[in-house]
Amino acid sequence: MKIKQLSTILILVTCYLLLVTCSLWAQSPEIVSISPSKGAEEVKTDTLIRIIFSKEMDKKSVEDNFAIVPQVKGTFIWQENTLIFRPEKELTPSTTYIISLGTMVKDAQGRPLVTSYFTTIDQLLYIDRENIWIANADGSGRKNLTHDPGNYLRPMWLKGNERIIFELDYDLWMMNRDGSGKKPLTTGKAVVSHESLPSPDGEKVAFLSKGGEIRIVNIEKGTEAKIFSPEDPKKSNLGLGRPFTWSPDSDYLLHNRLSKGKILDIWMASGDGKEKKPLTKNRWESNDWGFKFSPDGKKTAYAVEGVLYTMDSEGSDKKKVSGDAELNEDKFSFSPDGKRILFLTNYNIWTVNTDGSDLRPLTEGNNSNYPSWSSNGEKLVFTKSDEEKNTNDIWIISKEGENQVALTREKIVLERPEFSSDGRHLAFWTIEGTDYHFWIMNIDGTGEQILSSGKERPIEKPKLYLWSHSAD
Repeated sequence: MKIKQLSTILILVTCYLLLVTCSLWAQSPEIVSISPSKGAEEVKTDTLIRIIFSKEMDKKSVEDNFAIVPQVKGTFIWQENTLIFRPEKELTPSTTYIISLGTMVKDAQGRPLVTSYFTTIDQLLYIDRENIWIANADGSGRKNLTHDPGNYLRPMWLKGNERIIFELDYDLWMMNRDGSGKKPLTTGKAVVSHESLPSPDGEKVAFLSKGGEIRIVNIEKGTEAKIFSPEDPKKSNLGLGRPFTWSPDSDYLLHNRLSKGKILDIWMASGDGKEKKPLTKNRWESNDWGFKFSPDGKKTAYAVEGVLYTMDSEGSDKKKVSGDAELNEDKFSFSPDGKRILFLTNYNIWTVNTDGSDLRPLTEGNNSNYPSWSSNGEKLVFTKSDEEKNTNDIWIISKEGENQVALTREKIVLERPEFSSDGRHLAFWTIEGTDYHFWIMNIDGTGEQILSSGKERPIEKPKLYLWSHSAD
């Protein structure tokens, strides 16, 4: 009896083990881990993608069903149950990628495996040792893109962050993000005062040319359109602040137009220069402080002799929104949601709704300058001077004017600090004695690094197009 019972138990155990083993082998494969992890941010552009499976996979079926959006070419490498995808070239900065495995590769519930999404780190352009360089927002990955010293100026990203335009010997040039494919966009045009601006769609570049002409070059076609020629080249748009700006949809260019030697108005011109019309009439004033589109392009803010106005995109519904306050220069801008405008008066920061309501100061002390919004509109960054210490440091404040915090200590910061696309980093210039330094740092004031130093500043000031653009 005992032998029979033992035999029965052994048979039952064996059958159970076989059932468990078969059950385990019958289960669909699962993903053990993914790198970069789901939702990861500031992923380096040279990162490899790794997927570890719970069991051996049919390699061809996995490779055939692997998808990455935006599309990236690359090669597959297998290390046992680990798939490694090596991109053919570095990933694009400031871009969110989604990786998935198609319908032929499924999880235990028969669903296609969505493996990961991650966002690559922002990158910025700068001049160092008479060359154009690129670096990650954390200071890593620094690369020289031009190699031969030259008269390079104002490198800027085109939409998509795959191509870069820059000035070389007063002409516009373009190159790929890795420094290859350099070619001129203009020849002998002489970009005056380093005034050039790519359109938001990355298809055109507006620039101020010889004799005060405003011209637009089509990047793909190489064709040019003349938007404006002054009556007297000696009395052109020079010295009038930024002479033009693009509409967010890239269809129109707003520009200053000087006529009869003293009448200055804002005009709207189509990208091909065929459609032109004035938005203001007879603004008799000697110094223009610019104009800026709201993020949705429906409103324009502009300043005339220290007074801030808004109007709709066609030039109607003009409103004075700054009350009795007098602006300090052209330092005004729309909030990211387009609902409020910040500006300076008596070197304090004020904000106001676009219809002129809820006008209020955020700072006091007459020592604030160069304000700008964070990418989410919840905070503002600005510089605050201390005459006794001879310093001009970067501060951060809430949009309501609360919780002022210093981000730098005893520096002399020049012009407006520029946010990266994701709002995590800042770029700014300082001067120390006779030396200029170009810095990056985290938005909490940590991670300060100098990227470039010299007796002269190779870039006139930090620009919005210094940082790679968000592709989201």
